[in-house]
Amino acid sequence: MANPQVFLEISIDGESAGRCVIELFADVVPKTAENFRCLCTGEKGRGESGKRLNYLGSKIHRIIPGFMCQGGDVTKGNGTGGESIYGFDFEDENFEMKHDGPGTLSMANSGPNSNGSQFFISTRATHHLDDKHVVFGKIISGYELVEQMEQCGSEDGEPAKKVLILDCGEVEQSGSASKRIKVNSSGVVHVLHILRKHRDVKKPTSWREETITCTKEQASSHLAGLQKELAGALRLRGLEAVKSKFKELASKHSDCKSAKKGGDLGPFEKDMMQKPFEEASFSMQVGTLSNIVSTKNGEHLMLRIA
Repeated sequence: MANPQVFLEISIDGESAGRCVIELFADVVPKTAENFRCLCTGEKGRGESGKRLNYLGSKIHRIIPGFMCQGGDVTKGNGTGGESIYGFDFEDENFEMKHDGPGTLSMANSGPNSNGSQFFISTRATHHLDDKHVVFGKIISGYELVEQMEQCGSEDGEPAKKVLILDCGEVEQSGSASKRIKVNSSGVVHVLHILRKHRDVKKPTSWREETITCTKEQASSHLAGLQKELAGALRLRGLEAVKSKFKELASKHSDCKSAKKGGDLGPFEKDMMQKPFEEASFSMQVGTLSNIVSTKNGEHLMLRIA
């Protein structure tokens, strides 16, 4: 049987930066691999701490360029917590796999037999960690995402930007997501969005336009036109048809990298997005369009799909 694969999608300052796919070494460290897989799918529910055993929405809280990116603190979010699917800690399974190069995933710990949910991704060979940290996986596609995260790091490990796990789950060997968190109205929403930047945002550039010169009012007016078009279609054709139309418009008009996926941000929890965006998303009913929402990234139009 093939080793399981999981994916992590990362956001940087509220915008999707892409996703990577990880092979888990279940043939060598089955217990450790299963811990990480279940933390990606969220299938174990809540742990002894009362927190959800799921990486969704958790921070990449420590990034040291030329060394590693660390995350997975599902209880405290700052590197002082964490919890495994077996309880708070579990034992070091074995040290057969080594820290051979970039893209290696290992368990972070506070000493022998103290594995929880925290993990790190090495950005180079780190053999001084062999026999101290259990290696359980390796990135097999999308390593460029780690390079983007690395650019947010510092010598002391404090990220310069907010780096979060935006989405995660298990991947079928064919490449499509098969297991992931269940979206529900109580704590997780799923929206499509179109972002229009303007000249007053922090980075007035995008894949669509190298230098964005329009005003905030012009960006908002552009989205209002799209909103009117979509609202009419929603009344006449229903949600499923409008989802396709929204994705088509996002791929042409959105300044967010998610435009390549039709503006799909994936499911997210509270505290994962900028406050105005989050508040609008959670206040919407499924199958409705938002008003125009302003954030430091620009103007947004959203369709809540779950």
